[in-house]
Amino acid sequence: MKAIIVDDEQLVCENLEIKLRQIPQITQTAMFINPYDALSYAEQNPIDIAFLDIEMPEVGGMEMARRLTSITPSINIIFVTGHSKYAIDAFKVEASDYLLKPVTIENILGALERLQKYYIQL
Repeated sequence: MKAIIVDDEQLVCENLEIKLRQIPQITQTAMFINPYDALSYAEQNPIDIAFLDIEMPEVGGMEMARRLTSITPSINIIFVTGHSKYAIDAFKVEASDYLLKPVTIENILGALERLQKYYIQL
């Protein structure tokens, strides 16, 4: 699966990317601090899954999810955030999962197992 990470915090992006690279199902990752760069990338490259922060300046995670879904309707959105208060809103934009920071490899594997069970074949 090809994945992108979008978070306004560089260290969070790097930490998540390190974890994703340890998961065999994730074959490619790209990380973005700037949501507009992520959207441009999505227009030019196939993406299976997006790990999005919710609270970001300029373009928040909910809007990113809507825009990415309009580019790639089959994309799976997993929100990675420090705020549980957005969970209901996340599922209104058809998020595949919702993980609270700090994210562990076990959290990611659990989300991927749920994807495999309910959404896609890995």
